[in-house]
Amino acid sequence: MYSVNYVLFSYCSEHLVSGLVSIIFCLSVGFDILNGRIFLKRPVSRTVVLGALAGVLGLALVFANDIAHTKASSGLVTGVLLGLGATLLFSFGNIASSWNQSSGGLPVVQSTAWSMLYGGLFTTIGCLIAGNSFTVEPSFRYVAGLVYLSVCGSAIAFVTYLTLLSRIGPDRAAFATVAFPVVSLSLSTVFEDYRWSALSVLGVLVVLAANAVILAGPQLRALLGRLFPGLAAREAAGPAEERQAVPESGPGRG
Repeated sequence: MYSVNYVLFSYCSEHLVSGLVSIIFCLSVGFDILNGRIFLKRPVSRTVVLGALAGVLGLALVFANDIAHTKASSGLVTGVLLGLGATLLFSFGNIASSWNQSSGGLPVVQSTAWSMLYGGLFTTIGCLIAGNSFTVEPSFRYVAGLVYLSVCGSAIAFVTYLTLLSRIGPDRAAFATVAFPVVSLSLSTVFEDYRWSALSVLGVLVVLAANAVILAGPQLRALLGRLFPGLAAREAAGPAEERQAVPESGPGRG
């Protein structure tokens, strides 16, 4: 999660536009569903599967223009394979963290710190072997950005993410990655004059709706049941499925 995953995505970004990289990364939800079933014996939730498909569709709409201008080439295939490999490794990290917390009893902060240390050392050794140099630009903008990414974007972000993972499961936690590009586009609107199209607005709405269903599924269904009593009978099987997929207590508690 903290080493080869980043390296592969770095090389992947040399071949693909950022929109395609974001969509590939969001396939981690699907990988987590499959790996959670294989390694953790977690039931496959129909709600999560449908939400994952909706999330990927929403991102495809957001980046439709980038995708349309992407030309088929050997570089495209290479980039897709690198991105899929990186996403699979990220998923394995999710599954390992979930197991470490639920079965191994390892605390999130300490295990994350050791994992980042191992990942950083492994990547550093790889860079030295490859003959790469380490360059730090002596400017406030560069150093401030580096500190922000290290502290807020890595240490704090992964601790909170992995805590969420232990509470709602790797499949639902990974779904938060679908919202990452939406946050990036919001910042680009403010700082980079990003211009929204009708398709990108529609795609964001689809992503947000899918996130609401996945991350607040039972509560959302309960609210809809109160607003539309006729839906209660058809949704009766839904909460039972969610209770199977996410235990009421313990590490997988929703």
